[in-house]
Amino acid sequence: MHYHLKLIIPKTDNVEETVASILAPFGDYDNDEEVIPFYDYYGIKAWGGEGEAITTLEEDQEENGTSYRVIITDKDFEPVFMTARQNWNGVNHQKSNWNGTTKRAVAQFKKHYSYKKENCPQGDWLVVNIDYHN
Repeated sequence: MHYHLKLIIPKTDNVEETVASILAPFGDYDNDEEVIPFYDYYGIKAWGGEGEAITTLEEDQEENGTSYRVIITDKDFEPVFMTARQNWNGVNHQKSNWNGTTKRAVAQFKKHYSYKKENCPQGDWLVVNIDYHN
């Protein structure tokens, strides 16, 4: 199955390398037992062939697009927040209360991590659209 991930990261000169580093622990080929893998392939591209593969957070929130999963990193590109429309509990998938929009994902992040203001996504941060499958 193909899914859509929005990865929210600070600005960087090398998006492809940064994305590869962030997503590496979540690949099926990694044997890290602390991380549940969710993909066996990904590509940086616009979902469904429409729109831009990479936008700013401000632009993305104006478009109010949706995705299946969002990952937010801190200013050092370490993943600190992830949400999905469904979550695997070890037996089956359970629907979450997230509506799939970037705006709501960022609001949830800020609600739970307001003490990390220096790591809160800013309007000029990048939203990288990623098509992945598992």
